[in-house]
Amino acid sequence: MSDIFDEVEEDLRREKMKSIWKRVGPYVIGTAVLIVVIVAGYRGYVAWSTGQARAAGDAFLAELNGAEDGVRSSEDLLAHAASAPAGYALLARFRAATEAANAGDTDAAAQELSAIAQDGGVSSVFQDLAKIRLGHVELDAGNTAAVREAVGAMAENAGAPYHRAAQELMGVAAYEDEDFTDARRWFSALAESVGVTQELRTRARIMLELIDQVAPSAAAASGDPDGEETN
Repeated sequence: MSDIFDEVEEDLRREKMKSIWKRVGPYVIGTAVLIVVIVAGYRGYVAWSTGQARAAGDAFLAELNGAEDGVRSSEDLLAHAASAPAGYALLARFRAATEAANAGDTDAAAQELSAIAQDGGVSSVFQDLAKIRLGHVELDAGNTAAVREAVGAMAENAGAPYHRAAQELMGVAAYEDEDFTDARRWFSALAESVGVTQELRTRARIMLELIDQVAPSAAAASGDPDGEETN
């Protein structure tokens, strides 16, 4: 008798499982199919995006190689930037400014770097980097007022990523203007600040020694007759 009851119980379990499967089976199968589609789609997207990134990188390198061979100009690089992905477009814009500066077209270089610095779609870090690069371009052209305008706010802002680089540019611009008191102020800040790289500190000290030689009165104006800034 127990065998009969066991068989009946087993049949009931099978019938119950069939009933449950009829209700939830389509959902289980649909979910499994959806998972397969999502995984396949994700892998396809990764493959596509990787291919796009490689193609963009190859195109950018081709532009750079052309520029190095004297075939590409800053205008070509800017044209490439117009259709390139965001990262490569920004690189192309920076390189276009460099090419313009190397060709002696300070105005074009400054225009593009200013555009980057004011572009709300560009990270603030790269905006500040563009300002530093703009300061160098203007300094090379002897436009010290433009240097001060480009990096002055960063030089005063201790929290800016390129604060120290901006201070050095301000010091050099002041030195070029023969404003030795202001130059001493900037270079003293670099020479005495904690966290400044040894290379930058060394350059600042060299500039301070140079200021002492060409304008000893600047040291006296700073409040220390021995050439050291007082705190």
